[in-house]
Amino acid sequence: MVKFKQSFNELNKPLVWAHYAVGTILLWALFKFIFQVQFISQLNLKEVAIFYFAYVLLDRISHGVLGLV
Repeated sequence: MVKFKQSFNELNKPLVWAHYAVGTILLWALFKFIFQVQFISQLNLKEVAIFYFAYVLLDRISHGVLGLV
């Protein structure tokens, strides 16, 4: 059974948001490094925010589909 409600209820924990923030920063830095773009000078907060919330949404969906909470 898909556990979307339980999966999204995990977002009530501040530590989960901190986990996603750290993961987003690391993934973004790796993405920029791979494509050899200066991370600090090209920082676009709108793109980081979109990436962050897409990452959270997709992770919660995948956890719900997989039955992980």
